[in-house]
Amino acid sequence: MSNPIVALDPELRLNTYSHPFEIANNVPNSFIYFQKEIMMLRYLALIFFALICAANAQTNRTELKRADLTGTNMEIVVSVVDVQPGNNLIRHTHHGEEAVYVLEGATLALPDGKEVPFPTGAATINIRDVPHGGFKVAGDKTLKMLTVHIVDKGKPMMEPVK
Repeated sequence: MSNPIVALDPELRLNTYSHPFEIANNVPNSFIYFQKEIMMLRYLALIFFALICAANAQTNRTELKRADLTGTNMEIVVSVVDVQPGNNLIRHTHHGEEAVYVLEGATLALPDGKEVPFPTGAATINIRDVPHGGFKVAGDKTLKMLTVHIVDKGKPMMEPVK
């Protein structure tokens, strides 16, 4: 039995991916493959985004205020970050400066297993593109921090370190 769909254009080759609409409208296979590759790239980007979100889901960042830094291409972002006991703050960098003030302290477990206190009232500044974080909150207290970022506009707030 022969195939009921016949392509008259030699550029249009029938294959297992052809759809009757594509053949009836004389859509070249190269265009169809291009569309399918674009769709695959979209799926891969979505999966990558989901993985990044899953990595960041261990912390809760509530943005309080965002404003342009006058005369620059930067912005100021004020947030509160909560890291629940047993969760990690992944090792990451920022496209700018980060000031941190500890609202509610906790004990941090470092990658080498050493535990150190990060007490209420402690303050630190993390400079541009220098990796930091990479610890786990030990014990039963949630770590709560007020953060102020002065970062490049249009760039992600943080970049995970690979």
